[in-house]
Amino acid sequence: MVIAVIAGILIGVLGAVPLFVASKKVRKISATSSMDMLAPFLITMAISFIVLICGMIVCRVAFPEMAKFFTIAEFAAFVISVFLFGISVSKRM
Repeated sequence: MVIAVIAGILIGVLGAVPLFVASKKVRKISATSSMDMLAPFLITMAISFIVLICGMIVCRVAFPEMAKFFTIAEFAAFVISVFLFGISVSKRM
């Protein structure tokens, strides 16, 4: 169970990494083109969800009895890392 939780935390944080990358790319785009700002976030949100869902599927296939613990840890790590990133960005502004 501990290994499933640790793996879930790692995959959850890994799922948030594309959002951090998109945030840095959006800062380079001019403020007048809103569609250019929206596209990177939509693409990286899709990539983040693909990473999270693939992690859940692999855990469910490999270790079905640990899938619940993995999923809860993954979701919590993803939400907390995105939340902390949002706080750090708002503090910089």
